[in-house]
Amino acid sequence: MSMRNFFGLGNYSKNKMSLILGLALSVSIISCTKEEEIQPTESNTEVTPSDSTGISVTPPSTTPPAIDPGTPVTPPAVDPGAPATPPPTTTPPPITTTPPPTTTTTPPPTTTTPPPTTTTPPPTMTTPPTDKYDYLVSTSAELVSALGKATSGQIVYVADNAKIDLTNTATISLKAGVKLYSGRGKNGALGGLVYTNSLTKTMFKTAGTNVNINGLRIQGPSTTTASVTINYSMIGVLVNHDGALIENVEVFGFPYAGIKFQGNKTGRVTKSYIHHNQRAGLGYGIVLDKGFALIDYNYFDYNRHAIAGGGASGTSFEAAFNTVLEHATEHSFDMHGSEGDYKGVGGTSINVHDNTFYMGQYRAVTIRATPEKELIIKNNKFIHKSQDPAILLFSSGSWGSTTISGNTYGIPLVSVNVGPKTL
Repeated sequence: MSMRNFFGLGNYSKNKMSLILGLALSVSIISCTKEEEIQPTESNTEVTPSDSTGISVTPPSTTPPAIDPGTPVTPPAVDPGAPATPPPTTTPPPITTTPPPTTTTTPPPTTTTPPPTTTTPPPTMTTPPTDKYDYLVSTSAELVSALGKATSGQIVYVADNAKIDLTNTATISLKAGVKLYSGRGKNGALGGLVYTNSLTKTMFKTAGTNVNINGLRIQGPSTTTASVTINYSMIGVLVNHDGALIENVEVFGFPYAGIKFQGNKTGRVTKSYIHHNQRAGLGYGIVLDKGFALIDYNYFDYNRHAIAGGGASGTSFEAAFNTVLEHATEHSFDMHGSEGDYKGVGGTSINVHDNTFYMGQYRAVTIRATPEKELIIKNNKFIHKSQDPAILLFSSGSWGSTTISGNTYGIPLVSVNVGPKTL
């Protein structure tokens, strides 16, 4: 039997056999590729291939089966033993928050109104200017010799415990630029003492400019208020050159004046205690005659007049930050008329400011004639209840200006420390 008859294909022609084998091969190929993903073709036309045999071949559908939306979808089983893989961590980008600009509100500048000027002077200097010196003296002979030899800028130092009697010594000249020092206030020291019992002479006088006296005690012959024969030579220190500085001294007991400025244009007395210059008819702490002085931060007590001017043209003073204590025999600050009371001029310029007056028995300021240039009385403190008992002005003409302002009246009496003192 032939092979063709074995398969029952004896009646078919070769062409028909070839067609059958080709179709079987096509079905096998389609079955092997069934699991490949095939993109469905969007077509509504069903293509039925045919050949000359008239057999229709319908290829398998390429349209995926419809999914019932009501059927739950079972997720794939998860092995519980497998570690869970966390979802990838998504780090958000950093959020940069730019704060709004800080608005700094700058307050308007505070306007501080300064307190009223303090009229109480600072404590008296308690430290001497230096511990160095060119000459150290303890006797009148040593003092006279050293001052005769000293040159400008050199220091003659009176030993702190020295007591030098100058009663029989002529007036001592202080050359230009010489410094006469002692230690008033050093470790509580009173300072070296120079004194006289003479009622007829001056103790020191300048013989050149820029003399400096500091830390010394200078005592005159009388501290009483008794009358005395008028003698204008009874002076502690006579200044008749420019640039003199008298500082941190105690001057007392001179019938005419503790310190006198005459014919100079510049000079100063500061941080000193000036007291018990009070003999009747004279008795000035500081007196001026055609000279000028800045008088500041001093203490005055037991003087007939703390400050006085003779009234002649060219006589001027500025008194500032001084304290006048309660004891006196007449008014504290004084200026005469050049030709007597109400007559001539009352000096050239008077500036009295920021002082404190505790002496209320007499007036604090009496000006007996009109100053040539100006009279200023301001920012002082008075124990007196009002201006009238505190200030007395005598007019002698219409020249010059007068300013009285900012003064305080009716202050209480207080205790004041004047620093080291002999009495």
